[in-house]
Amino acid sequence: MLPPTRRSTAIPIGLVAVLVMGGCAGYHPAPLDAPGLAADFAARKLDDPGLQPFLSTAGLTHRGAEWTPRALAVVAIFFHAQLDLSRAEWREAVAGESTAGGHPPAGLGVQADRSARPDEGKSTPWSVAVNADLSMELGRARGARLARARALSLAARLRVAADAWRVAGEAQAAATTLLVARKAVEIARGERLVLDTVLDLTRSRYAQGAASVVEVSRAEGDALTAGVAVSTAEQAELSARAAVAQSLGLPFASVESIIVVPDSGTSCAAVDSLPLPAMTALALQTRPDVGFQVAAYAGAEMDVRLAVAEQYPDLTIGPSIGWDQGVGRWALNVGFARLIVGRNRGALAQAEARRAGGAAMVDSVQQSVSTELARSYAECGRSLNEAAAADSIWKGASTRLSQTERAFERGETGALELALARLDVVRTTGTVSTAHNRLIAANVAFDRALPPGKGNPMGAWPDLTEPPQRARASRQ
Repeated sequence: MLPPTRRSTAIPIGLVAVLVMGGCAGYHPAPLDAPGLAADFAARKLDDPGLQPFLSTAGLTHRGAEWTPRALAVVAIFFHAQLDLSRAEWREAVAGESTAGGHPPAGLGVQADRSARPDEGKSTPWSVAVNADLSMELGRARGARLARARALSLAARLRVAADAWRVAGEAQAAATTLLVARKAVEIARGERLVLDTVLDLTRSRYAQGAASVVEVSRAEGDALTAGVAVSTAEQAELSARAAVAQSLGLPFASVESIIVVPDSGTSCAAVDSLPLPAMTALALQTRPDVGFQVAAYAGAEMDVRLAVAEQYPDLTIGPSIGWDQGVGRWALNVGFARLIVGRNRGALAQAEARRAGGAAMVDSVQQSVSTELARSYAECGRSLNEAAAADSIWKGASTRLSQTERAFERGETGALELALARLDVVRTTGTVSTAHNRLIAANVAFDRALPPGKGNPMGAWPDLTEPPQRARASRQ
């Protein structure tokens, strides 16, 4: 007698659920509106309704077209797209904690068999079985995976702060460059006006026979050079303004008419009251860029822990309950989902190498912070002395101009000597401006080197993980 033949049909319950529910439940499409994003960017302005409350949270106020570098640093935090990306990565990392904390998914299936002929004594040719598939992680892999996810989540949150710190510093530096460039334009224009006057007076003296052709040629050359200097300064200002727009995450039109004015107070004046060793130790504990690297190292440490835990295979248990041609049966399958060959040495070696790299990154960023603080301290001291010396030189030039003006009123000197004295003051003003510009740059570097909220004049920041409420372009 030929043995009975069977036709088997196994249908996983998960597939049945998908078919019944009609696809991916809970999915909501979010098509990308590229033209809308471009329109939103083009509509960004410094008079955004949400910006002033954002500035107020940071302890800053603003009026009119004048902006300080510190205020523009917070504007960059409000608008810059890099922080939108950092926030999205942080939310992804937070969601990863739930994924990492989950247990291995259980499986459940139904199997139906039908024999061509039932076995002897059996009442039906049909057999039905329900099979389960359960997995158990050994080696505490779930705890290691969850600890790694939490470390990565913390690192992502600190990266938001670190990116904000970097974006704000770049915006503050760009605004300072625009401030310096604008002063350079004003000084260049003032020098050109005085040199034009000197040229007219020299030509007048030449017509009277009181000046030589060489003096006229020299005056003409100085006037032409001054004109070129004005054009160069104006071009530098335009480039600096474009850099400000880019650092803020704004279109150029929105910053085309802003005026950057110096911040009140001098950060460098606090150098004497903030000892370098104490401030360096505090910065290494509180700077967001240092915190991010330390958290990233913790994630690498958990990679090693996870690689060790994965040396143990997962235990699988598969109970089954069936009805075999009218007779009830049950079975229990026990096994390992995967067997680890070589004790996972390759993955463990990779994780240990990543951990060593993470430690090197922490050491590198700490060295960078220490060097940055030491340099900012030195620049502040040198810039303060240079500014004081330049102010003394300017006072001397101003005194000489006053004396020349009084002599001119008494008729003891001519208009050309008075114009030359004014030219001396203008050029001395340029020297003073250069010295004070270096002091402003030193202030910015000092602000960036200090940890936020610890003697830093930028004050507290808003909650960086919350997306700012920016106005959007109207959709027609």
